[in-house]
Amino acid sequence: MTLLEMAEEPSHRRTVEISTHRVDDTHVLAVGELKDLRLKEYYLITGEKKEAGTIHHMKVALLVDTARMIIEDAELEMNAVPREVCRELGDFIERIKGLSISKGFTLKVRSLLGGCEGCTHVMTLVIDMAPAVLQGYWTIRSSKPLDLKSAGDKKRIRMMEAALKNTCHVWREDGPSYKKLKEELESID
Repeated sequence: MTLLEMAEEPSHRRTVEISTHRVDDTHVLAVGELKDLRLKEYYLITGEKKEAGTIHHMKVALLVDTARMIIEDAELEMNAVPREVCRELGDFIERIKGLSISKGFTLKVRSLLGGCEGCTHVMTLVIDMAPAVLQGYWTIRSSKPLDLKSAGDKKRIRMMEAALKNTCHVWREDGPSYKKLKEELESID
């Protein structure tokens, strides 16, 4: 029996949805949503019985400058939280304004949005949004051909090359996909 075959009826379900939207030629808006659903009634440590339902529902919007991959603005909605004290965090999402979506992003977000002065769920959502911003931006950008004579497009290609390098098996530095990308970049110089 496989592990997947062992799964019984679920007790909890987390969904994360992220979409990326064109704002203008140099900005995208990423919208992320995290929901935690308790699918069965449960008891608090105090013995209080709770009904099944939404325990977390957060939405984050990030306005990203695509020329530099910098978060220019950030908004947070906390539609459902397990305790009202969660809302005391206020506009803590603004701590990530100015962050670059590049190497080290996850560690920076953990330090700014995690721990006692943050929220694990919002932090997790923002970390998940970073690769989606890159995917979404390139999807939007690839709706028209690159202008390899344009300094802006050359800069964007170099930025993506740096962002992809050694991020997974496909984009490992000694792999065929990365080597082909490097060869193409060298041919446009």
